[in-house]
Amino acid sequence: MTGNFDWNSDEDIVVERQAAIAVYENTTGDVVIRQEGRYDDEDKCICVRPDNVKALVDALSKWSAR
Repeated sequence: MTGNFDWNSDEDIVVERQAAIAVYENTTGDVVIRQEGRYDDEDKCICVRPDNVKALVDALSKWSAR
């Protein structure tokens, strides 16, 4: 790597920027997955009933094994 490192195009980048993600319980007991707004400054939220959390986690875990 040279002194002219470019974060926008350098092939050495292995993890690009990602908006922050928060997980918390809302007032009705749902699990909220909230991602920080990046371009329109509006956060995106997904609400999951507690009885569906395991199925969601199992589905997401498939990618961590790749």
